[in-house]
Amino acid sequence: MSIRSEILDRKGRPDSVTRLDFRILVDDQGNARTELLQAFKNGKDVSAEMKKSIEVREAKEAKAADKKDRFSISMSDIPFNPDKQQNVTVRDHAEKQLMFGRTCQRFDFSFETAITRTKKKESLTWIGKAWLDENSGIPVKLEFSIEPLPKNVYRFWTIYIYEISTEQDWTLKEVKVEGQGGFLFIKKSFRSTTIFSDYRRRPQKGVEK
Repeated sequence: MSIRSEILDRKGRPDSVTRLDFRILVDDQGNARTELLQAFKNGKDVSAEMKKSIEVREAKEAKAADKKDRFSISMSDIPFNPDKQQNVTVRDHAEKQLMFGRTCQRFDFSFETAITRTKKKESLTWIGKAWLDENSGIPVKLEFSIEPLPKNVYRFWTIYIYEISTEQDWTLKEVKVEGQGGFLFIKKSFRSTTIFSDYRRRPQKGVEK
């Protein structure tokens, strides 16, 4: 997994660029953890400093796990999850677009979900557009904002791009986020791109690797 984050100046040009490369490891119980492989700040290799910073932060968070204002989101908490369909409202739309060689139908949607902040759930609504392959119905692109917006954030737009390897196998390939936030008279625009690759199925119990 690779993350590129940019802070933009008033003309929309990158003022600061950070790239982080991670490896996601999953144990036999399905618990995932991330391992930082390398980090760059404005083209400079800062891997050692970043790894040390992560170690210090994780140690502090472990000691103050119940006090720190933290939130978590499940990657399976999406409007395409069959178990979440009761929380999804969909409206058909006439618009069609050619995306990645596929004719896609637009659907407007809202998705009632929640984040967990300091062990307490807070309601959250996704509002946006889903683009599905016209023939198979498989998701190709999802774009949305959220309500309410995070504190001190004025604009927030997220795009999910999916990769289809077979008609039954599709995975999240890319996540793009753009927004603007600030405090008092200071405003900053930001954007980030997260790329997922090297998907591997977790071996089932009793199956030789």
